[in-house]
Amino acid sequence: PEVQVITRSVYEELAMAPENLGLPREEVVRRVEWALDAMGLRGYEHRDPQALSGGEKQLVAIASVLTMRPRILLLDEPTSMLDHRGTRMVLEAIASLKERAGLTVIVAEHRVEWAVEVADRVAVMCDGRIVLEGTPEEVFSRVEEVRSLGVRPPGVAEVAYELARMGLETRVPVRLGDAVRVFRGAGL
Repeated sequence: PEVQVITRSVYEELAMAPENLGLPREEVVRRVEWALDAMGLRGYEHRDPQALSGGEKQLVAIASVLTMRPRILLLDEPTSMLDHRGTRMVLEAIASLKERAGLTVIVAEHRVEWAVEVADRVAVMCDGRIVLEGTPEEVFSRVEEVRSLGVRPPGVAEVAYELARMGLETRVPVRLGDAVRVFRGAGL
């Protein structure tokens, strides 16, 4: 997000693209207000984007795209170079955006631990081809196959897989909350 933000205020940043399209001022204002709300940036309107944290800058960058009212939002590693707080901030905003805006969000991401928290579907690619596809549970419960493709499954899936190999009959969860329920149900 460091090089994506070029104006002196968050509001100006969000207004730039619709203004460049020549949209009427009222429509620009409507779109900016909607994007501010959608990304949880209300109150940031007059702040200098360069003074924001990495996570906040990423939210501004995503919000600026939202002012164009896309039906599909494609994000390429939106949490790269962000600390845990910034990653969590972006993760929560993406999850909220999917639910509130009815937007299709496609994310290319290597950090599967957080991706499974918001993904409805997962595709694993190898040599430019989709080789596994399904829900996070369908894909990452296939621990050995996922590993063979050079992808590390979520840690809780690896733990459950190893426990199953040692004889514990359990399904392989991919989210931490699910793992707690599965392990408690198994008496662990």
